[in-house]
Amino acid sequence: MLRRLLRTRRVCLGLTQEQLAEQTGLSVRTISGIERGEIVSPRRTSIQCLCEALALPWAQFSDWLYGDAVTPTADAEVSAAEDGSELTLHVDVVPRQVPPGARHFAGRKQELTALDNILRDADSWPIIVVVSGPEGVGKTALALDWAHANAARFPDGQLYADFHGTSRSGVPARSAWDVLRSFLESLGRPTDRIPFGLDQLSAFYRSVLADRRMLIILDQVSSIEQVRPLLPASRGSMVLLTSRHTLADLVANEGAFELVLGELDRADSLQLLVNLLGEQRVAAERRQVSALITRCAGLPSVLSSMAAQAVTRPGVSLAAIEADLACEEADGLLPGPTVRPALSQGRACADQASSSRSRF
Repeated sequence: MLRRLLRTRRVCLGLTQEQLAEQTGLSVRTISGIERGEIVSPRRTSIQCLCEALALPWAQFSDWLYGDAVTPTADAEVSAAEDGSELTLHVDVVPRQVPPGARHFAGRKQELTALDNILRDADSWPIIVVVSGPEGVGKTALALDWAHANAARFPDGQLYADFHGTSRSGVPARSAWDVLRSFLESLGRPTDRIPFGLDQLSAFYRSVLADRRMLIILDQVSSIEQVRPLLPASRGSMVLLTSRHTLADLVANEGAFELVLGELDRADSLQLLVNLLGEQRVAAERRQVSALITRCAGLPSVLSSMAAQAVTRPGVSLAAIEADLACEEADGLLPGPTVRPALSQGRACADQASSSRSRF
């Protein structure tokens, strides 16, 4: 990358190696060695002199070469007007955008195995997976846990966007146009070179992702329109969506897989509480733990919320916390077992996921 950048810029400006050596105070042998790749670790001061003489943006270039913010690849481009008055510098970067996962994640072995098996098809076509289920069932936690465990399988990086399509935080839902621009900027495409229209943005995005193996996580999606422009067309990449809706059109028309999450079973619910509260406290109040698991109906978000109260109130028994939840239920602040919407009992496995794929 370094060799290509410096040589291309020197040629664009019409300079010989001798002329550049005179401007920088470096020897022709040094410049020739850098351009030929014979000097693989040139001094930082030498590169700074070359950048200043060639009107390259040293501050940005220094970050790419010596910083930890981005990882450059071998694909780099430099172009300039014939008179050298304009310069465009482009270096591909490897984004790592997946947020931290749930530290106390538990269960979902079948779903994690299904995702592993689905990924095997990524060499043949782009993979789309919709993780659906009701609020609080752990869709995002599953996606993030799997993404971190499989980061090495996506050497060109991971992109992440929260669409806030089902969020109660009051944050406006994001549009496909907004997410596309954000992704392209993260991939090192300057905003002044990015097309404005949605169709043009989508086409440019697919071109950038061509021949790359990337994971794209689209979280809290509420409609197909939000995500269709973000689907890559080339093989090697995987799109992992989470939504309360099944997004059946993606399954029917785009060949997506669907994983429907139900509540955690009692064993996995117990393991989650052990992870959150520790074995000693769970063992000391096993009867209350059993009652809490029943009241929380296997919803990881409710179990985690209850555990957070227990952690921040170490002197309060789990029985008292369970009583507080019962009061919230009675006041309508928390849905009880009798009024909680029915949750899907179907647990996806690899065979079920494969059978749900349709291609036209």
